[in-house]
Amino acid sequence: MSHFNAYKNTAQGAFAYQPALKGVFSNMKMFDNAKGFGIQLASGQLYDYNNDARIEMNNNFFIGETPMPDCPNERNGDYCSKIDKYAVLPGIFTMAGK
Repeated sequence: MSHFNAYKNTAQGAFAYQPALKGVFSNMKMFDNAKGFGIQLASGQLYDYNNDARIEMNNNFFIGETPMPDCPNERNGDYCSKIDKYAVLPGIFTMAGK
């Protein structure tokens, strides 16, 4: 994934699930998304230290939570979802997936 922006998503701003040994995030901007961004790689084989499976992040900018409130005007009946947020969903490796 590259050159992608996401702001205030209720889940991940971007998430990839790829049958590959390598995943790359480049030139992305993620602001105030509930679960930031992340990747899951399904290599088709068990991960071990001899395997070259890797997740690479290049030139990204992310902020877990911005000062802009999620509930701009609760007295007006605006929908509100208050949750803890984080900037990056840790990448994982699987043998296979569904």
